[in-house]
Amino acid sequence: MTGEGWYEFVGALAKNKSVDFDCLDEPTYEDYENNNSETLGCGHSATAYTFFVLYIFIVGLILVNLFIAVTL
Repeated sequence: MTGEGWYEFVGALAKNKSVDFDCLDEPTYEDYENNNSETLGCGHSATAYTFFVLYIFIVGLILVNLFIAVTL
């Protein structure tokens, strides 16, 4: 849980249809196989950003509290 490279995950989860990225709303396994095992699904940017911000805050608070508890 280092948090290293989290922005890459957020970017991948927040991909939407654009000129550079054509995604499918409901991709199947056959679509995945035909695309050389690369995902084709669209992401939800609001959900991705909300999840990672909350994750960073919650994990940070838990780790700080555990450090204080061990120190005491």
